[in-house]
Amino acid sequence: METYSQVSTVGVLLDFGSRHELEQYTVPSTKKTVSTAGVNHLMELLAFNSTKNYDGTEIRNILETLGGATFAQSSREQMMYCVDVLRPNVNEAFNLLGETVQSPIVQEIEVEEMKQVIMFQTMDMMPQVLMGEGLQLAAYGPMDGKLQQLGRPHFCTADALPNLTADSVHAFREQHLLNNPEGIVVSGSGISHDALVELAEANFGHMTSNKSDSAKTTIPSIYTGGEYRLQTEPSPHSAKEEFTHIAVAFEVGGWHSLDLVPTCVLQTLLGGGSSFSAGGPGKGMYSRLYREILNRHRWAESAEAFTSFHAESGLWGISGSCPPQFGREMATTIVQQFDKLANDFVTDEELDRA
Repeated sequence: METYSQVSTVGVLLDFGSRHELEQYTVPSTKKTVSTAGVNHLMELLAFNSTKNYDGTEIRNILETLGGATFAQSSREQMMYCVDVLRPNVNEAFNLLGETVQSPIVQEIEVEEMKQVIMFQTMDMMPQVLMGEGLQLAAYGPMDGKLQQLGRPHFCTADALPNLTADSVHAFREQHLLNNPEGIVVSGSGISHDALVELAEANFGHMTSNKSDSAKTTIPSIYTGGEYRLQTEPSPHSAKEEFTHIAVAFEVGGWHSLDLVPTCVLQTLLGGGSSFSAGGPGKGMYSRLYREILNRHRWAESAEAFTSFHAESGLWGISGSCPPQFGREMATTIVQQFDKLANDFVTDEELDRA
């Protein structure tokens, strides 16, 4: 997209994610068995480190000289690598992006460093993130004793961490990326379409598809419904206020469903947020959850509608947090909101605002 901005953003979206991880995977080229559980979390942290032509320090120095900033993010279905850079330097930045995607030198020392980071992240993971993981585990529970793809943990667990090695990364990349150019999407902002196509051809045009290695590995998950509870020890810091976090969700269609847009409109209509709005006066204050939960109940710390979409299925629901002694009231209040939606029409005013 050409925006004529002085800053260009270029990114690569890859067609794989944590749903494709396996506890055991035998690499066809080496016949070696490795675990790829948690590898997307690891690859996100390893992004823009050593490649075939540069070590990690050189890449960081080059990007600093170019006026660039990098970003990598993994999800259950995609991985994204992105660079923001001053417009005159977009060619050099895209070349580094291409190297990061295609030819990283994943060294064991880098893997061990990032595993330490994951360990610390796991110890200090926000309750909202843990609740999101729990929703997926409950919604897409095991079938025939095996985890479903959408019911897999997205973030690397403490049990999976010791099994991750550089071979895990190489195996996952060989299975899902190196022989699968059809699974690469290049996007850009602040750059002309023709220039972006030229850069994409130069960096990725030589890749060839090997259908035997890049066979589709997405197995549709079936919504099972269920319940997930996680109880944590109280914080040793008496000054830190603790909350109970509750979420209730229902299955909706996935990205290709005709209900996608109505679901998003309903999410906006319900709205919500935290009891303190940091976005300025009036931000979201007229959404239904602000009016009927946050402004009515002093114990409500947050109440918010959410969605989570995937290829074949999705979740839509309401989450909330409150002091532990008001957990029953919060659960009841959330269910009452669903009951109201089921039995009463939304007003024209609410719909127009959403």
